[in-house]
Amino acid sequence: MNKTNGAEASPLEKLAAASGRAFPNLLTAREATYEGFEARRAAFGQLSHDDDVAVVLMGSWGRAEVTSGSDDDFMILVRGAKRQGVRPSIGDVKTVLDRAPGDQGIFGKPVSSDRLIQRIGLEKDKNSNLSRRMLLLLESVHGTREDIHKAVRDELVDRYLDESVKDYRPPRFLLNDVIRYWRTMCVDFAWQGARRPREMGSSQRQAAHLAQDPVRGRTTAGVRVRNARARGHAGVPP
Repeated sequence: MNKTNGAEASPLEKLAAASGRAFPNLLTAREATYEGFEARRAAFGQLSHDDDVAVVLMGSWGRAEVTSGSDDDFMILVRGAKRQGVRPSIGDVKTVLDRAPGDQGIFGKPVSSDRLIQRIGLEKDKNSNLSRRMLLLLESVHGTREDIHKAVRDELVDRYLDESVKDYRPPRFLLNDVIRYWRTMCVDFAWQGARRPREMGSSQRQAAHLAQDPVRGRTTAGVRVRNARARGHAGVPP
């Protein structure tokens, strides 16, 4: 994650200049992300560490959109096969982070690169494996060991763009996974929205109502799904 230091405008700043619109909230989130990331990366560097492991921050960290309400989503990426006794441990990583990862069962776990890469399109490629793989590709940044993070991402891209992909033949597995991941996000968002009113008390429902866009009635989570991730997955830089 590189912060622009005056010499060159960031993609977001270029978009603001070209469109004639300011994006103060996004720019503030960028600054918070950069500052928080540098502090956490320094702390991660003090942890006991295996040579084939990278601590990877995901979600808001990968999109550079960290706010006070963001989860600290992470995974401990192991290059190769699944094994026990990975260092740093989950507990070690959590001592560096301020907030718990999301509760979807995707984050805060050791993850084998073999499972991410070798199960593409197979019956064992569950939604959790798909989500980790797409987030690694689209919304991740290394907290430690940039070389491991980059190597696994390169191996993943090579897997998608193997010898079956020709100039006249699109990367079908990659396209399928992007569509499948988008569908998974939308279904999860709809399920969360349907579940939340039944589980909340009246005061919680009122607070949730206040979190909605007063003009169009869209929740901030909905805006994030429709805007930031759609933009990122379409190839527009954060």
